[in-house]
This record gives sequence, structure tokens and C-alpha cells, in this order.
Amino acid sequence: MLTIGTDTPAQVRAARQAAFENGVDPLHFDVLCDPAGEVFKRWGVWDEFDDAALHGSFLVDGRGRILWCDVSARPFDDSAWLLAECRRLLAAWR
Repeated sequence: MLTIGTDTPAQVRAARQAAFENGVDPLHFDVLCDPAGEVFKRWGVWDEFDDAALHGSFLVDGRGRILWCDVSARPFDDSAWLLAECRRLLAAWR
């Protein structure tokens, strides 16, 4: 799993620290920091009108092929469904 956000590394560290201090389970994965939105733009998840990053989920196989993607307001709300769908699609593409 790779997460990309528009926060700076300092903002991500502060959010993790605040979660820890408030007894909230912090993120258990790394976050690629892209404050300028360059990666978002390259992957087509940038709203040119609002000049802001969008939310997107992508399933990329070991060859770098995008097998599935969802760019929307809430593309990753149901993590159990998303994991099952990723497993199904990866098995189908073998």
C-alpha cells in the first residue's frame, strides 16, 4: 500500500504525534508527501478547476499495469470490500 498526500513531512509527523497523544490509532503505512501535487497530476487525480488533489485508489500489478482505479470523493471507505476486490482482480489477471 502506498499513500500519497499533499501534506509536508512535518505535517504528517505532527498528525501522527497528535494521534498518539490522543490515543487514536495512527497510520500504519508510509505517506509519500507531494505538497505541489505533481504525482496527483501525473496520475490524473487533480482537479484543475479547484487546483486541488482528488481522492483515488489504484490497483497496480507487479508489471506496473493499472488493473483497477476509482477516483471519487470516497474511493476507499470500505476497506474490507477493497481488499477483497483487489484479491479477486489480481487472481483474474494471472
